[in-house]
Amino acid sequence: MTKSDFHLQALREGQESGLHHFMAIYGKPLRFFAYSLVRKKEVAEEVVSDVFYKLWSNRENFHTPQNVKAFLYIATRNACYDFLDSPKNKIQYDPEITDELAYPQKDLLSQIIEVELVELIYQEINNLPEQQASVFRMSYVEDLTTEEISDKLGISANAIFLARSRALAKLRVVFKDKKALWYLLILLPLVDRWVN
Repeated sequence: MTKSDFHLQALREGQESGLHHFMAIYGKPLRFFAYSLVRKKEVAEEVVSDVFYKLWSNRENFHTPQNVKAFLYIATRNACYDFLDSPKNKIQYDPEITDELAYPQKDLLSQIIEVELVELIYQEINNLPEQQASVFRMSYVEDLTTEEISDKLGISANAIFLARSRALAKLRVVFKDKKALWYLLILLPLVDRWVN
């Protein structure tokens, strides 16, 4: 019996530890997934909380950890679509977002994979030395210029370039060691952006 099977059994038996296990695994990726659809942090958090409540309420109906994962992502997606489809929310959103919802370019599996890859990248960024992680986040996540990073951290442009290149090199090694071929798709465009 795997760890997830053990926690699924606990969930089915009404033990909160089972629910906490699935919340720990899927909570953050689901919030990111929901946010990518609704573009509001508070709404994304509420949607995910409601989805975990639904999981708890229907816990006897899940027979495999894969059933739980599929339910969580599908329920989150549907709740986000319901939120966006509500008349009071339609006016607040950019037409491009509603067009994408009407004609999605990615299927649910692609979105799940993207969310999980982003989560993996964030975990590895957090394992970098503090200055490298900060420079990497500011450069690629916050999209700050070298000058803005220099002002925030109080370090020279050369130190920023060095920290950024060391962070990229370490991430390349980490993802290569994990036999993650897709790391090229994610990290190399970042390098190209700063080299060119």
